[in-house]
Amino acid sequence: MAKERKYIVFVSSTMVDLKMYRQKVIESIIRLQQIPFSMEYFPATSSAALDFIDEQIRKSDIFLLLLGQSIGTKVGDETFIQYEYRIAEKYGKDILVLTLSEDRFKETAITEFRTRIGRGGSTSSPIISTFSTEEEAGNQAYYALSNLVKRKNEESRGGWIEATPYDKVGGPFFDRYLEFFTSLEKFNLRTKREHTQKVSIGNYIWEVFIPKIDTSNPVQGIYFESGSSTAYAAYELLEFTRRNAGYWTNQCGMKDNLKIITNNFFTLLDFTTYQNITKPINSIILYPQGPFSKDYGATYGPIHDMRPDDNSIFLEDGWQLNAEARQACENVTREVDQLLGDRGLIIMAVSGIDWSDRHIRGPHVGSYHNMLMKRSLLHSRHAKIIILDDTKWRKAFDDNECFPVCGDGMQWSKVLREDAIAFAIGAERDEDGILQTLRDMEFLNIRMKRRETGVTDIVAYNNVFKQWLEEGEHSGGNLADMECQLRETVTVG
Repeated sequence: MAKERKYIVFVSSTMVDLKMYRQKVIESIIRLQQIPFSMEYFPATSSAALDFIDEQIRKSDIFLLLLGQSIGTKVGDETFIQYEYRIAEKYGKDILVLTLSEDRFKETAITEFRTRIGRGGSTSSPIISTFSTEEEAGNQAYYALSNLVKRKNEESRGGWIEATPYDKVGGPFFDRYLEFFTSLEKFNLRTKREHTQKVSIGNYIWEVFIPKIDTSNPVQGIYFESGSSTAYAAYELLEFTRRNAGYWTNQCGMKDNLKIITNNFFTLLDFTTYQNITKPINSIILYPQGPFSKDYGATYGPIHDMRPDDNSIFLEDGWQLNAEARQACENVTREVDQLLGDRGLIIMAVSGIDWSDRHIRGPHVGSYHNMLMKRSLLHSRHAKIIILDDTKWRKAFDDNECFPVCGDGMQWSKVLREDAIAFAIGAERDEDGILQTLRDMEFLNIRMKRRETGVTDIVAYNNVFKQWLEEGEHSGGNLADMECQLRETVTVG
């Protein structure tokens, strides 16, 4: 369970007129077991105070402004509270504003400032309530802060955590790894924002497919490509082995030499450190080799340093690769095919899929080397499951931000028609639209599960993928019975 976080709340207000109001707000912050910081700690001189204020707001987590009858003391072209508010905006702090009832205002300047920061119906207005008495100011601060603190804790944003657990493992090795973990900003952001969807669909993939791929003609290797969605899917496979240890021992048709191949740092770490791995997983391979990228912790091997300006030409239907880039992709495809053996499965993800009738269609990603990696995997002869959420399902291609995976002889329509492709979609909205697109693409093999969390898991695959599944019909027992048994044992974590 995540540690409860403590947040520094910078309290901004004019000095004399709001002294007792400010005291009540500070008492509310302490009642919430958060950390208040206010002008009582400022240096005496104005010039020293400005630098000090800037630094303290930068270090704080929440900016709470009390607006009273006065705009306050000038320092240069603005007053202290105007300066503090501007600095809080500069650092992107969570801002709460409590303002004295409008009929109490005496200065035109404070009215103008109040209007500037969002008064007047703006949906982005940080002004959350008004007060008339000291007690009201304290109560309004308590309720506003309690909601914000709860939300920030749920999102694991900022704040301070008890250091004791980290003291136990501190040292140069841990510090190096901690620095690396914190550098993976995109991966960390995605896992925080989309945790429920990713756990749910990662779980459902194995609920649907384990009874079908654990066969007399077994899957010999699974490739987990980089990305947060695939990392969740990999971990859910480990959780499946933990929850169904007896199943692996008594019913498993997979061979003991099942390989797990990945270019995902977290998947590699999970499979090499997980304490409950049982038969049949006993071989974990990193491919391509490092270095690990600083966005998702991915490895790309020889394509890592390739750039479009040096290696390709952009045409209307995508990238036309030069000989070097094309050869690098072919090498990755060949190596992945060899590692996966005679019967393998690739779990991959994309930034979005454009289903429109424009010239650029199909999957797209945010970087050139990632595009080359996706192409390499799509060229593989093995079956593929593409994981994404509903926001990416019909995400339009953007010429300024996206790199189309198809092109240079690869047509998305042909991939869908001739390759063994499945989609795993975590949907919180537009369920009907997703299903209609799947049917239009003739992905008629559809499984769905609605969760209490509000997520609908959708798994759909084309007839080529269905044929791939049927190549290894289970040799013992009834498949429907097995699926029923597994549905009873698999739960969302």
